[in-house]
Amino acid sequence: MSEAELHVLRARMLGGYMAKARRGELQLRLPVGFVYDAAGKVQFDPDRQVQDAVRTLFATFRRTGSAGAAARTLFEQACASRAAHRTVRAWAIWCGTS
Repeated sequence: MSEAELHVLRARMLGGYMAKARRGELQLRLPVGFVYDAAGKVQFDPDRQVQDAVRTLFATFRRTGSAGAAARTLFEQACASRAAHRTVRAWAIWCGTS
């Protein structure tokens, strides 16, 4: 494909995203702890383990004052639940500490 064709394809793709956004139909990937319900509205994750892991993460962050220290603390506490591990991993990726 030529550079011009790639430009046209990208412009059409972005136009589609913009049209969906104008209609209120654009659903992006949500941060850990949030999900879309059946109606397409954003809600807290109904999984109690995920909610607890997110609350623990932010409480630790408030206490330590650092994202890296919060992640280290949670790993040191050996949070064994899958939800806690997923939350800490997502936090580490988002902060660029992974």
